[in-house]
Amino acid sequence: MAEEQWVAISEELRLYGTPEAQALFDDWARRMEQAVLACVREQGLTKPQEIAAHLKISSDSVLFLLDRLTRGEHGSRADRH
Repeated sequence: MAEEQWVAISEELRLYGTPEAQALFDDWARRMEQAVLACVREQGLTKPQEIAAHLKISSDSVLFLLDRLTRGEHGSRADRH
C-alpha cells in the first residue's frame, strides 16, 4: 500500500509542486522506468506482477511506469513543452 501512496503523492507533486519537487519526481520515474525496462530486457520478465516482485514495488507502480513509457512521458518536463 505504501508504494501506491508514494506514486499518488509523487504524481501530485509533479503536477502541483515546486520545480524542485517536479524534478525529483521525474528523476525517480526515469530511474524506475529504466529498472522496468532492464527487467524485461535482461531478466525476460513480461508480466507486471513478475516485474513488481523483482523490483519490490507494487504491480500498480509497474503499470503506472509502463503507461508512462508507452505514452512517451519518460522525458523531462522541459522536453514535453
